[in-house]
Amino acid sequence: MLHTPTVSGLQEDNQKQQNLIIEMADQIKIMDDKINSLQSRVEILERNGRKRNVIIHGISDEFRSCWELSDFICTFLNYELDLQLEVGDIDFIKRVGRREINKARPIIIGMISYQLKLLIIQNSYKLRNSGIYIEHDYARNVLEDREILKKRLIDARKADKYAVLRYNKLIVKDSHSNTRKYSLYNQARTKKPTGGTNIRVATTLKDMGVGPGKLVAFFGESSFQSFSIYFGVILTGGIISPYNPELKEGEVSKMLQVSRPTIIYCEKEEYLNTINKSIEISGIKTKLLTATMFERLLVPYEKAKDYQPPVIADSTKHTYLVLYTSGTTGVPKAVKLTDFSTNLQCHQLHWTTGHILLTSPIFWVSNALVIGKCMVGGFTVLIPDKTDGENILRIIQDYKICAVFS
Repeated sequence: MLHTPTVSGLQEDNQKQQNLIIEMADQIKIMDDKINSLQSRVEILERNGRKRNVIIHGISDEFRSCWELSDFICTFLNYELDLQLEVGDIDFIKRVGRREINKARPIIIGMISYQLKLLIIQNSYKLRNSGIYIEHDYARNVLEDREILKKRLIDARKADKYAVLRYNKLIVKDSHSNTRKYSLYNQARTKKPTGGTNIRVATTLKDMGVGPGKLVAFFGESSFQSFSIYFGVILTGGIISPYNPELKEGEVSKMLQVSRPTIIYCEKEEYLNTINKSIEISGIKTKLLTATMFERLLVPYEKAKDYQPPVIADSTKHTYLVLYTSGTTGVPKAVKLTDFSTNLQCHQLHWTTGHILLTSPIFWVSNALVIGKCMVGGFTVLIPDKTDGENILRIIQDYKICAVFS
């Protein structure tokens, strides 16, 4: 006897099937989420696995063993890129692809640290027109994405927009937007300034009595305003003397008695108490200038545009810097440097061309030589507004930094 399904029975079966479909859809969604999560982890692992690698193209395929190749690559990079690598800095090295006659297979090199890899990349511009080039080790899908984005990158730059490729992403912003948060300076002591903040600062300082033989001491950090004062003093022909703002009143008062500054520039109000006590202890007469006060006194560009820096008659006698030791080994000790001796020291730094990233405190003694080298050699100094790792790496990639002083 055949059983005839009822309407309620059909509805119940239909509901069970719908519940089963919903349950299966939920299971599929869970599986999709797990697959996507695993895929993301695989991509992260692959990216991290390639993070310290570089690929070199154009080196002839003549070395049989990885030892020979490691020795050659280390010597080659040291000579061509002015580095100081050792074979132990290379984690692994290998050729990619099949060996073919008259074909130089790419070489993948894994460095023991990401910093060494960046050092190689940022100096790779020195191989221009040599037939050899160095690049990041990207996965195939990333290379495909970047190839697609390159046309949009070119179009954006032609449209006068800020555009840069970061991994497999294209960052495009209007050129007038606040994208580049790095202060750029490139002023020579003996050249006529071309405009901007530096000559406004120089004109203001001159009106306040700063010039050849006059010293400006400043308590500041590596910031836009500190370096504006620094270069402004240079353009007046004055003497620069950066102080460590962490020093105590007794140490600072000794420094003030030795250098007797015309002006003391204080970038932050938190230093004022130390400075005022130091001035009182030292008994000197000077002008104290804060960042807020200086902003109000800064002359307009129209008044400053015709400013002419003084001519230094004898660079072997003209004092350029007065630098002090930290004070951690006793009373701070001072040293005077002339234009000539500073330039001589600067030439000891074997950089060729490019951008210098400066993240160290402005009062460091060695900073004076780095800044001097940049002026003498026509370098561009970059001072980051933030010193976190992500921002520093972005600057290094965007500006092809040739040296970092930190």
